[in-house]
Amino acid sequence: YWGGVQMRPVIAGEYVLTPVMLMNRLTDEVYGEFDGVYHICGFGVTSEDIVTIDAVDHLVISSVNPGTVGNTGFAAIRLE
Repeated sequence: YWGGVQMRPVIAGEYVLTPVMLMNRLTDEVYGEFDGVYHICGFGVTSEDIVTIDAVDHLVISSVNPGTVGNTGFAAIRLE
């Protein structure tokens, strides 16, 4: 993720999901967002974990990019 957002889970323990968007970094033009794919912070989760947000399960995956460090390289994919 470019400009990876670092957010911790909210006090109740739920994670904040932010949409993953396809955009042109040079012009800031947004082409759209991926349906069911979200950025999720990596605090307290690992790849292949299942997190439930509003009664919907999401599979957590991590980036394989060696340049991604810390807790910003995670995504959650909605399972339906």
